[in-house]
Amino acid sequence: MRVLHVSDCYLPRLGGIETQVHHLALRQRAAGTDAGVLTATPRARHDRRVEEVIDGVPVRRASADLPFELPVHPRTGAQVAAALERARAEGRPVEVAHVHAGVISPFAYAAVPALLAAGVPVVVSVHSMWGPAGGLLRPLDRVLGWSRRPVVFSAVSAVAAEPLRRVGAEVRVLPNGIDPCAGVPLIRSLRQAITGFTSPRSMRTSSSPERRPVSTTSCGWVRWPMIALLMATIWVVTLAW
Repeated sequence: MRVLHVSDCYLPRLGGIETQVHHLALRQRAAGTDAGVLTATPRARHDRRVEEVIDGVPVRRASADLPFELPVHPRTGAQVAAALERARAEGRPVEVAHVHAGVISPFAYAAVPALLAAGVPVVVSVHSMWGPAGGLLRPLDRVLGWSRRPVVFSAVSAVAAEPLRRVGAEVRVLPNGIDPCAGVPLIRSLRQAITGFTSPRSMRTSSSPERRPVSTTSCGWVRWPMIALLMATIWVVTLAW
């Protein structure tokens, strides 16, 4: 399956949506899904490179030369059409578009009608809290009819989904995936330096009725004492600095 993630912001910018989209595409590709990214974020200032590959993820940049590298494009519809046409020419037509949006995501929101017009199924994931902007959803729905479009809506939490649900949209809650092992290499190094302990542990899983043992060297060894020790070390270094 060919999945196109659409996001205003993406690497090299760093932030919640940027990193979530990148890691989602990475995991999908590792699982055998042909996932790519369409973004309005330029690679660098005055750098108008359109295509590149980051960690194996193909990225297409629909960027305009705007101040502060703003992730906005005045002709989003044309950029989406060009990306879809390029995918078809490569023999890898887009089968699903996953649009990632926050409260202010002009590129992502403008991409939705262009994707629907091209006949591409669309999933819109809301990553942000709405705050006062939630009060604008109903008036915008009366004008634009966004809740009645053939789009699957999801949100990263029930709180983020609630303003959309009040307008009448059906919203599924799908929290961001977290890899607990990816963020603890420093703890692992600290533990090994202190104890020299590197042996694997055995754990049991309930993924099957047999509850077969699974050997793991992942993050099963992380315990609160080690986390407390790491936090205390950071605190002492911060004070000394």
